[in-house]
Amino acid sequence: MIKKTMIFIALIACIIFSLNSALYAQSPNSNYNKPVNTGNSGNSGNSNSSLNIFNVKGIKSGLIKVDKNIFYSTDKLDVSVVFPKSLKSLWNGSADAYLVIRMTDGTLLAPFPILSSGQTPDKPKSFVSIDLSATPIPTGDYQLALILVKPGGDALNLSDWYNGFGALISATTFKFKTQCDPLDINCDGIIDITGVAVSPSSVTPSASGSTTITVSNGEVPYTIVSGDASIASVSDATLPDDGTFIITGVVNGVTTVTVTDFGGNTAVVDVTVTDTTPVTVNPAQASLSVSEITNITITGGVGGYTATSSDNTVASVLVIGDTVKITGNADGLATITISDNNGESVDVSVTVTGTVALTVNPVSASIQVSETTNITISGGTGGYAASSNDDAVATVSVSGDIATIEGKGTGNTTITIMDTGLNSAGVGVTVQ
Repeated sequence: MIKKTMIFIALIACIIFSLNSALYAQSPNSNYNKPVNTGNSGNSGNSNSSLNIFNVKGIKSGLIKVDKNIFYSTDKLDVSVVFPKSLKSLWNGSADAYLVIRMTDGTLLAPFPILSSGQTPDKPKSFVSIDLSATPIPTGDYQLALILVKPGGDALNLSDWYNGFGALISATTFKFKTQCDPLDINCDGIIDITGVAVSPSSVTPSASGSTTITVSNGEVPYTIVSGDASIASVSDATLPDDGTFIITGVVNGVTTVTVTDFGGNTAVVDVTVTDTTPVTVNPAQASLSVSEITNITITGGVGGYTATSSDNTVASVLVIGDTVKITGNADGLATITISDNNGESVDVSVTVTGTVALTVNPVSASIQVSETTNITISGGTGGYAASSNDDAVATVSVSGDIATIEGKGTGNTTITIMDTGLNSAGVGVTVQ
């Protein structure tokens, strides 16, 4: 029987920013939130989110253990790591061992060295637990990976990994929260509400129509499988970080889509692809001026249409029956997403132009101390505001399209007037 050695380490020690941390003050691997450097792999410069540690073939489970699912700001956190005899490169001292923490948004935190080459894991090593109330770790979901690195190498540089992706030995997940998680009824760090939830759990897309599914609960990572891809396909084999995926109808028929989390819990979406025509819009894109209204006609789907704008400051929407009224509010680009009652959606690209330049009249003023003068504002996107570069010389207030300037002390200053589109105009002021 292979002897297992348990090593208890303080996970959060790897992300302490305190200046008195001698370990990281002197460590070459003390760069927090450092992206993966892919070295000569041909992916240099890619976001670290491209490295999903759970997608690596051959990864082993159970070597990294935490005693809770969720840790809170008042907790002390320990992690235990098992080094099996099968890790020959570690036991013979030809590789270093590191724990690397990855947030599910792709951010990698600094690696924590467990064992250096020349050492062998022949006995437990203890590290002091860290009080999380004094540790600046952001809240969120984390993935913790055990990685073997060439002696003296950087665990965040893939070219330094021992045997490439084969250096990724094991991984686990945990959450860090400052308040009690909804899945943790007793606030003891143990998830009480188990299983995976999907919404909606039943969909009826048309052939070539798409529906967005939201996944909650469970433990990352998740896998997504269609029971019959010839009837309905899925957009992702593993759940993206935003917690949603898309089911697209292919041909008429009935099937299911199964979502499975890391712990083996599953949830099923019932899918019935029907003869309903897909949601379509006409036109599929629109260009309009500020204050102009244009109409988009919706056809297909199952009715009950809704619409949202990606930026209401640029373009706002109103749905009346099968018509979407888009109003231009300010120069810019926006995407209008139109959905039917079944969740199928289509996007309309909107460009708004023609905002009249923001102007002021007059552009300069000369007043006495305690005297006031009015400036007329026109153009821009409305919602005017103003500020003085020097309130000791002159102050300003705005009512509608009138800015009132009052002299406070002798000198020169500039009054800056802005609209909601962040366009600006200046008024030079001299107080005598």
